[in-house]
Amino acid sequence: MNAGYFGSRSEEIKTFLRSYLEACGEEFSFLNRWGKDLPARLGAFAQGGKLIRGGLVFLGHELAGGRPGDTALKIAAAIELLHSAFLIHDDIMDQDRTRRGMPSVFWQFREEAHAKGIEESEHYGTSMGICAGDCALFVALRLISSADIPDGIRNLVCRESYAIGLAQMADIDYGTFSRIPSEKEILDLYL
Repeated sequence: MNAGYFGSRSEEIKTFLRSYLEACGEEFSFLNRWGKDLPARLGAFAQGGKLIRGGLVFLGHELAGGRPGDTALKIAAAIELLHSAFLIHDDIMDQDRTRRGMPSVFWQFREEAHAKGIEESEHYGTSMGICAGDCALFVALRLISSADIPDGIRNLVCRESYAIGLAQMADIDYGTFSRIPSEKEILDLYL
């Protein structure tokens, strides 16, 4: 498939994410100011990427004989939200202040706190970033649970998400100690 395929799928996912996250903002706006703020941040963050993973969901669905529709679109958007959650947390762990040419999510919160004169602005930004990533995970899982898919696919998404967390732990561990990981350990990290 060419870039045109992924480009058109990307636009479908962006449109869906805008609508879905806007609805989440409306649903949770009564709780506090973050109810509306966070979905907007998550939408901007998720849409800032290439959305290739979501495009691959469409491609796999079509190669397996599926027709384009709401199910593939929901799963594609959910995968992009899961990926966003992992990136938000990864930026905190790696202390990356930027992502995709913009301030990373935790750094946005840190800068807002700093501008308000909050003494613990770094801790605030980190804490808010963790919460934002967690919320992205749950909104993605909520979307997956609403899709008309076999339970085996839901289980696979949860299993692989857990495996990503374990791989991230290994990545942190390898970067912390002076011992150089073996080639097998590095390859296992990506499997």
